[in-house]
Formats: sequence, structure tokens, C-alpha cells
Amino acid sequence: MRKLLSTITLLGLSALAMAQADEGAKIAQKLSKKIQSAQSVSCTFSFTLENLEQKQTSTYPGSISFKGNRYVLNLMGMETRCDGSTKWQHIAEANEVTISTPEPASSGEFWSNPVAVFSQYDKDFKSKLRGELKVKGRTVYDLAFYPRNLNLPYSAITLHVDKETLTPVMLKYHGKDGNNYVIGIEQFKLNKPMPDTQFSFDPAQHKGIEVIDLR
Repeated sequence: MRKLLSTITLLGLSALAMAQADEGAKIAQKLSKKIQSAQSVSCTFSFTLENLEQKQTSTYPGSISFKGNRYVLNLMGMETRCDGSTKWQHIAEANEVTISTPEPASSGEFWSNPVAVFSQYDKDFKSKLRGELKVKGRTVYDLAFYPRNLNLPYSAITLHVDKETLTPVMLKYHGKDGNNYVIGIEQFKLNKPMPDTQFSFDPAQHKGIEVIDLR
């Protein structure tokens, strides 16, 4: 009888886990579809580094605008522009720009390919709906994502999505190096007009700039 009850319990837990995974995948697909169907996306956010070993946190403001695979990211004194085929990382204080080829979307890292963060959860990760939470008066889905690529520098991503508007509220990377990276989204807007010229960078317009070309 005990073996039978144990088997039934395990089957029940397995079914519950599968249901949570299926529901998490559905929410991820809806979020991905909504963002990919938008003409453009722009948001402001706070970026927090959590050092678990030293129990210290540091927070910085940031912003991102993107259209398709093109984006402009401002964070920690560096402006990154990408037109889809070339990436420029400009540090104004040092009057320096580094030119490189964009990383593949499958990298899944916000700082290397921020566009993928908002649209790749239904493809490159296993997902799970852990439940719903109340955050600052809003009801959010609490989702966990586990990368299929085990070589990435983080073990999981927590994503909070507003249940009513289906927009991202918070992203948290659980790093393997003892650091967590938290992106708290403050404003999130769709379909704001953006000229294509804003996604490229012309070093010739910056007198005396040092160009580091890694292509």
C-alpha cells in the first residue's frame, strides 16, 4: 500500500510539474509574440549587481530602444549601438569606441544581446510557471527559465510578467560565479517611432576618438 501511495504521489507531482512547464511556455510564447510583433520597443530600467559572497549590491540606471535586431543600449557609462550586422560600444568619457560583430541570439545574455532577452524565452530555455505574486500593487507571473545551453555563465533566469498587460517587470540572472544580475523594468513602451539612423555610430563625427576594431 505504501509503495502504491508513493507511486501515486510521484505521478501527481510529475503531472503538476508538466502542467506548470506547459503554462510557463504558453506565457513565454505570448510575451515573445507580443514583443516581436511590435514595430519597436523602448524601456528604462535599473540594473543591480548582487554579490552573494560579499553581500553587496550596486545599482545603475539604464535604457534600451530596439527595432527588430537593431538596438541602442545605455548602461554604466557605455552606449552600445547595433544595426544588426555591426556593434559599436562607445565610452564617451574615454573617447573610445569598440567595433565588433554582434553575438548570436542564443547567448541569452542581456549585456551581449539585449534584444534576445525579450524574445527568445520560448526557444532557448525550459520554462516553468512558479505561481503569481503581488509586486507594487500588480499581479505578476513568476516564471523560471533554465537554459538549454549549459555552457552559459548563469544557471537560471527569473522573469516577472505583468498578468494584465503581459509586459516584463523584472529579469534576474542567477550567475554561476556567485553574482546575480537584476534588471528592474521601470517604463516599457511599444511602437515608438525610431529612425534607422539611430542604431549606427559614425566615429568620424567624434574628433580624436580611438577606434578599436575587433571584426
